[in-house]
Amino acid sequence: DLFSYSDVKYLEEVQGILYCGTENGVFLFDSNNPEREWIKYNKTNVLSNVGVSAMEYDSTNDLLMIGYENGAIDLLKEGQSQIVLDIPWNNFTGSKAVNHIFIKDNVALISGYFGIASYDLENREFLETTFFYQNGNYLAVNESVIYNERVYATTNNGIYSHAIVDGVNYPNFYDWQIVPNTNGLDANHVEIFNNEFYFST
Repeated sequence: DLFSYSDVKYLEEVQGILYCGTENGVFLFDSNNPEREWIKYNKTNVLSNVGVSAMEYDSTNDLLMIGYENGAIDLLKEGQSQIVLDIPWNNFTGSKAVNHIFIKDNVALISGYFGIASYDLENREFLETTFFYQNGNYLAVNESVIYNERVYATTNNGIYSHAIVDGVNYPNFYDWQIVPNTNGLDANHVEIFNNEFYFST
C-alpha cells in the first residue's frame, strides 16, 4: 500500500504492543523489539475504511474498536475484523463520525455528533441511544465516560451527566443534568485517572 502513516492521532497498548492509529490505518510498534518489521492494518487488508477517528482497546475481550469519520466501526481481534455499520445506515441527519469510544463491563459508549450510543461487546449489538439536542439541533458529544455509576458527556455547551440505567446510558436527554459550573464551557477531552475525573476545555 502507499498510505501515509506519519500523523499518529491515537495510541492503544495491547499486550505490550503499541497500536498507532493514523488517518489511513493502524500500524503496530513493538517497543521491546524496535527493529521488528511494522505490521500495518488498512483498507487493503484488514480494515474496512480510512479516516480513523477513534480507538479503544478492551482487555476483557482482547478486542480493539476502531471508529471512523463515516460512522463505521471495526472490531479487531486476532488480526481479523468485523465491521459494524449501524451508525452509517441510521437515518439521522448530519455527521456520523465516531468521536470517542469508552469501554467498561463489556459495554462500549460511542460518542458522536448525534449523542451517545452503547454497544454490547459480548453479543455484538447496540443497546441504547441518547440523542443530544440544543435549540432543535443535535448537540455533538466529544467524549463520554462512566464514573461513579454515572455517564459524563463533554460537549461544546458544558458537561452533561445522568446515572447509568441497567448498565447503559439513559435515552431521554431532557432528563440529563449539566454538571455545575460547566454550563457554556467548550469541554473537549475527559479522562478518569487514579479514580479522579479530569476534563479539558
